[in-house]
Amino acid sequence: MNKTAQQFERAAEHYHEHAVIQQWVRDDMLAQLGATQGLWLDVGCGPQVQALGDDCIGIDLAYYRGSTRVQACTEAIPLQNKSVHGIFSNMALQWCEQPLNAIDEWARVCKLGAKIACSVTCAGNFAELVHAYNKVGLPCPVQPTLPATAWVSLFGAKFSLIHHHVHSYQLQFDNIRDLMQHIKETGANAPTQDSGIRSQTALERLENSMQRTETGKLPLTYKVVSLTAIKSYD
Repeated sequence: MNKTAQQFERAAEHYHEHAVIQQWVRDDMLAQLGATQGLWLDVGCGPQVQALGDDCIGIDLAYYRGSTRVQACTEAIPLQNKSVHGIFSNMALQWCEQPLNAIDEWARVCKLGAKIACSVTCAGNFAELVHAYNKVGLPCPVQPTLPATAWVSLFGAKFSLIHHHVHSYQLQFDNIRDLMQHIKETGANAPTQDSGIRSQTALERLENSMQRTETGKLPLTYKVVSLTAIKSYD
């Protein structure tokens, strides 16, 4: 099991308590997607598979009891060519080492006319925290990701885009410990990166380098691009 899978399995027990943004994004995606039919995949399903189409198979790199029917990498889906009517993926694709390979794989398993609904974090994600780490001169544990325009281009090479939009979703915290705990419990930190935070003094430096809101909170902004598309050609 690779480090990313281990990281998400460790976070699984308390994931729903902290994955507020993921739930907001999911609700927005489902509203945009509308009615679904046939066999769907929920790629990066996490602890809860979405009720889509006539059946929905949960695929995840990590194993979640009760939701993961196929434990696999999205870059190598163990299904036949042209076997599914749609793919739903909520804030998972940014974890792929080779996202283009994953999108190629999605195109392979999709039938002609299959729908795609995908959200992925993009450049500018966790901007407040990244800026704070840069100010104190410590390596940031946030997973880097592509600009929104790059994600749109990658999908546009394999699918016909119907809609795409960049959204900002913000949470606010009383202190830096709560903010960092949220990131840990949602598995949103980079698995290969050391936060550099080992003391109360270092935490205070990081917290003091962040700009608070008018209500005195520490903001954490998710930057997410959501896309809907269709496989209109082979």
